[in-house]
Formats: sequence, structure tokens, C-alpha cells
Amino acid sequence: MIKKQEARGRRQEARSKTLHPASSILHPPSSILHPASSILPPAPFIVCDDLVKVYKTGEIETVALAGLDLEVQQGEVLAIIGPSGSGKSTLLNILGGLDQPTAGQVTVGEVDLLGLTPDGLMRYRRDVVGFVWQQNARNLLPYLTAFQNVQLPMQLRGVGPRERAARAHDLLEAVGVAERLAHRPGELSGGEQQRVAIAIALANGPGLLLADEPTGSVDSQTAGTIVDLFRSLAHQYGVTVVIVTHDASIAQHVDRTVAIYDGRTSFERVRRTAGNVVVGHDEYVIVDKTGRLQLPPELVERVGITRRARVHVAEDHLEIWPEAMNNGTMNNGTMNNGTMNNGTMNNEQ
Repeated sequence: MIKKQEARGRRQEARSKTLHPASSILHPPSSILHPASSILPPAPFIVCDDLVKVYKTGEIETVALAGLDLEVQQGEVLAIIGPSGSGKSTLLNILGGLDQPTAGQVTVGEVDLLGLTPDGLMRYRRDVVGFVWQQNARNLLPYLTAFQNVQLPMQLRGVGPRERAARAHDLLEAVGVAERLAHRPGELSGGEQQRVAIAIALANGPGLLLADEPTGSVDSQTAGTIVDLFRSLAHQYGVTVVIVTHDASIAQHVDRTVAIYDGRTSFERVRRTAGNVVVGHDEYVIVDKTGRLQLPPELVERVGITRRARVHVAEDHLEIWPEAMNNGTMNNGTMNNGTMNNGTMNNEQ
């Protein structure tokens, strides 16, 4: 009996070591991700500094990223939105180690992605990052069951059969499809396939989960449920989640939304809570290192700003309004439509 208990303990210890590797350049120690000092804020888990990406086709150059800056905290669920061609998919590929910027710096944890060798990039993609693609064919092998699909990444990494089977069952249960583990992708609904895809992405215990349009092939109700699942799993497994999407409604379900226009971060929408209750969202315009700010096109159109805008410097904030004022837009030099409050745009929900 004692020998059986000792053997079970050794298996559990081996499973823990396999699924949660020791600290290395690809797995920063907790002291880096969670500083001991309660005075200093935690260092960002993801830092993108002045990222530039230029694609060349013959004599034609296309600028996908034009000096993009971004910071993401450990455990945050972030949505990146923007129109086609704004650079959001390029950013996702760079964070995933699938592409490299033309200029700038990008770090994940303490990993400088530009400093990794080809072998280091391979291990980074396998061990540190989990991917959920829009096309289910990229997530699931059609001839394997859900249970086998989730085990496959661990098998390729050398995890033993008992450990990977236990992990696969736990993950399928966590995403809510444990009763469908014996079914192949063709026997699952679109929402169920996405849930299995999320389980696959988490199989090797990554620190970063990247999702490319994960709700693009499901209805709006299922989309909200899937994004809520990302938030639940982020808290459960301590993973940082970055979602790229065209769907602005996802902002209701994530911690923060960042809008990208013309290869730069332009706008942020941050969830505001009281305890566990969402009470609204705060909206911010991003100011880059040179002092430039980029207003979202829909905001420019709504306010009526054209070629240039008027700026008023108050004691502790700036006020911006159209060059040609309309009656009722301003009151004593301040916006009176409820858009601004102490320098922060508030949208009560």
C-alpha cells in the first residue's frame, strides 16, 4: 500500500514537472513575473516597443506596423480590434514567433523574441505560446477524436501516456466538452470545435494564448460564451490571452480592448468593475512617445473634426473640439455631452 502511494506521488510529481517546466529563458521565474515588492507595479508580461513591419513585393512596400507600442500584463485578457489591413494579424504573428518585425523590440516574459535562434523560436512556439486559429482545420486533425487531438501536442513534447491522458481529460472538462471527448471534429458543432481548439492550445501549459478571430465562425451568443471561457481559463491557469478580432462586441467580455489603425495603437477600452460586477468601461486615446495621439475614425466623424481641431489647455487636462463649432457642442470651453470626465471618457453600461 505504501509503495503504491509512493509510486502515485512520483507520477504526480513527474506530471507537474512535465506540464510546468522549470524556469529557463523561455519560462521566466515568478520573481520576474510577480515582483516581491508591493510598491512597484508588476512588469508587463508583453512589451512591444516601436514595432515596424514592412512587407516587400517586388518594388512595392506595404507598411503593416508603423511604430506600434503595446504593453500587456500577466493574466490579462486583451482584445485587439481594427479594420482589415490595420496590422492586428501581423502583430499576432510576431507575438507568436511566426514572423519578425523589420524594426523595434518585442519581449514576452523576459524572452527577447528577436534574440532567439531558430531552435529557440521552435521551442518558444511549442512551449510558451498556444494558438487558436479561426479555421478549425488548422486547430483539429479530422481523423482524431477530441481526446486524441488534445493529447497530440503533449505527445510531440514527450509527455508520457498517463500524464497526457489525465491532462487532456482535465482540459476538456475545463472547456465544457468532456462528454464529447470520443467524437471526431466532424461530429462536433462549431462552438464545440472551438472549445476543443482552446483545450489543445492549453495542452503544453503555455504562458501566452493567442487567438485569431476565434468567434468568426459562430453566432453572437456562442461568441460571447467563448470569450467568457477565455477569461475563466486565464484566471484558472494563469495564462495571458490576446485575441485578434473584427468583432467590437467582444469588448464587453474582455479586460481591455485596444484598437489599431494604420499600424499603430489608437484607442483603449478598459473594463471597470466593482468587486465582480462590471459597472462600465473607461475609454482612452493612446499618446505615443512623440506626443502624437490618433483619434479613432468613428470618434472623429461623430465629433465632426476634419482637417484640424481646436485645443484648449486647462489646468490639468486638454480639451479638443472641431475647428468649426456647432451650437450646443461646447459650454464654457468644456464638452457637455457626457463624453469627458476628469480626462477619461466614460461609457456607463
